[in-house]
Amino acid sequence: MKKDYLLPGIIALFLAIIFPVYWVLMFNSRLEEVANWAGLIQPKLDIYSWVFLFIGAISIYLYAYLKKILHDQLNFKKVDVLLTLIIINSAIFYSGIFISDVLANLGYALAWTTTGVHIFGVICIVIFGILDIVIGILLLANHRDLPSYLVILAVISLLLGLFEVSVIFSIASIVIYPLYLIFLAVFFLRKPETVEVV
Repeated sequence: MKKDYLLPGIIALFLAIIFPVYWVLMFNSRLEEVANWAGLIQPKLDIYSWVFLFIGAISIYLYAYLKKILHDQLNFKKVDVLLTLIIINSAIFYSGIFISDVLANLGYALAWTTTGVHIFGVICIVIFGILDIVIGILLLANHRDLPSYLVILAVISLLLGLFEVSVIFSIASIVIYPLYLIFLAVFFLRKPETVEVV
């Protein structure tokens, strides 16, 4: 069973590295091309658009495996719906932003559509925040049935959600999300502490 989660564990560590690197490089690249911070979030198709989409795909993969390992090793299903909603929101958010970049490259991005993309992004981020907060609360409420490193993951999820809901401070996810991924990797890679449910 442990080998089933070796790849997700490695991928979680990989994403923990490329996530902050992506944002730092993207910000630096865009700042060299625009005169103000507003230009950072203008739709534009470039290599960073593809990396963004790739990050989204990996995130969906990891959330799906988090749901699976909670079933397999802990028989814990109390966050199933929430994880499914995060997967759906991730698919909508990452693909939606990517599509807006493609449309911008084709010349279809007008002032009103750009504003719509910004509103769309904010709504998705707030949804991520709400879901992360509720997941964190549910995991903490069941801390006696969970491994210690999963409790730490719950605290990080709660903290991440609070920053995401604020929107303005969601930039803190550049640091917090990699921490979340590291503890997620620990969960995937460590030997189960409980008897597996067949």
